[in-house]
Amino acid sequence: MQSRMQKFQLAEDAIHALLHTALHGRLSTLNADGYPYTVPVHFVFAEGRLYVHGLDRGQKIDNIRSYPLVGFEVDELDGLLTDNLSQPCQADAAYRSVVAQGDARLIDDPAEKHRILGWFVDKYTPDFVPQDMPANKVAATCVIEITLRSLTGKYHA
Repeated sequence: MQSRMQKFQLAEDAIHALLHTALHGRLSTLNADGYPYTVPVHFVFAEGRLYVHGLDRGQKIDNIRSYPLVGFEVDELDGLLTDNLSQPCQADAAYRSVVAQGDARLIDDPAEKHRILGWFVDKYTPDFVPQDMPANKVAATCVIEITLRSLTGKYHA
């Protein structure tokens, strides 16, 4: 663990809180040429796993099928710390961030996809919670489950 990480480490409950409230994160996969491929994603954190959804095709999906190890990052800028400064280089940022690594799996089971997509509705469009999702939309949506190998967080205030 990095030395600054030891001093400014987020507690597990703060990590989970950020994962429940943040609206977007970044998912990194590995391209066939060895370069990382990072994309912004909507996500949910439930039952100790991360879930991402989107189209059922594309570079991200191809990468996961070839090499399922992934990285994930989320951060929130809580403000800029600029009070009582005499130079611009003294400015700092207040933030919280989480970095995860894990194994990605594409969810195929329609009932499991429906259950997980319900969590996305709860998080992003809670006004639609009483409504059911159309089966054709569920079928056309790819759901990625990330089983976490590591999960760390840090902050600065």
